[in-house]
Amino acid sequence: MVLALLSLRRGKPSSLHLGTLRLWRNLTGESEGARIRRHIPLARVLLIGALVAGALALAGPRQKDPPTQTTWHVVLDTRPAMFMEHTTSDGKPSGQGTRLAVGLSALERLLQQQDERPDLRWSRRVSGVTRLDRVPGERVPDAFVVSGPPGHERSSWLALDEPHTLWVSDSMPPGSHPEHAGYVLSGGGPVPGPVASVGDRLLSVRGGEWVEETGSPTRSVLLSDGLPALLESFVGVWAKERGLGVSVSDPGDDTLALRIVAAQAGEATARVGHFGRDGWQASALMVLVGEESAAAPRARHWLSADVGGASWPLVSWRPGWVRVAFGDPFEDRSGDPGAFAVSWGDLLDSALLPAPNVRPQSEREAAGPAITRAPRSASFNPVAAPGAWPLVRWLSAIAGVLLFASALTLKGNLNA
Repeated sequence: MVLALLSLRRGKPSSLHLGTLRLWRNLTGESEGARIRRHIPLARVLLIGALVAGALALAGPRQKDPPTQTTWHVVLDTRPAMFMEHTTSDGKPSGQGTRLAVGLSALERLLQQQDERPDLRWSRRVSGVTRLDRVPGERVPDAFVVSGPPGHERSSWLALDEPHTLWVSDSMPPGSHPEHAGYVLSGGGPVPGPVASVGDRLLSVRGGEWVEETGSPTRSVLLSDGLPALLESFVGVWAKERGLGVSVSDPGDDTLALRIVAAQAGEATARVGHFGRDGWQASALMVLVGEESAAAPRARHWLSADVGGASWPLVSWRPGWVRVAFGDPFEDRSGDPGAFAVSWGDLLDSALLPAPNVRPQSEREAAGPAITRAPRSASFNPVAAPGAWPLVRWLSAIAGVLLFASALTLKGNLNA
């Protein structure tokens, strides 16, 4: 800018002695604009352009950084184990409430440590499945602080390993080593209490020792209408061996150990078919049904049949519930009653709900130390952003070309 102004500055007029008045008259015929016209040499214009391009290159222009993400997606673990009392390393109550309460308190401390408190979106882990509710709020919704149904195995959370995501649990989920997600682990010591039940008897762990105690009233297995007679007979034997009653009416949630239901469908979806597993084969009238509502906890398919090249579920289950999609006439064609009994016994044992307050020994064991780590933000590299560093190189190249052209032009003028 200074060089351009100096180039446009008018120089001091040169003294000229005129011998005649005629020359003055000739000069007065020229316009005023002709006498004061200013001219910048081409070499200097090129030099000015080179200096401007070089200054812009040194300034290092780049694209504006995106706004910082300030929203955290908090995923709560709502297993029944999270609602057990938080204990010290020797199994005594810590006085801080449940493991979930301790985790939420640690989360609040982590939020207070941030330069700017992030907005929160809340989801919960129920029955081994994450419900992506993403409910906004400064505090956890009351509806989320409710224990999920028992009996579901713990699974990996790696599908939730994303920036700005925070896990709240008592210990690290199995097989999960997050790279991006943060976590708040309440930790805690062992929690004494019942770990198994048989009939009205409970097996508990207290002070590191096994103790047999009197439990709750005898629980029942509910059988719905439409089940095969052979299967009903087997369930009666299986339930008696485990100290359970059999009922055809709902005994209530407190004493209900397992619900076995028959799928209902019209004649258009029923056909006789052959199926089997674990060494037994059978034929029956199959009821072809679709998947359950997405609102229900995820069910596992235990037995399927091939119908028209497609696999149709005949037996599905989840803790506390078994659905059978075939009925009479049902016939075991394997010739080995033992194979049928062992196979179905394993299924019903897996689906059987524990008695109230009974937790697997793995959940009553110590959860380890309390650990907190903030989630990572989405990475952004301005050097690799489109239009950032290439612009600097282009400006540098333009400055060099203009400077070289200016030197050539000036040399040409001097030679002339």
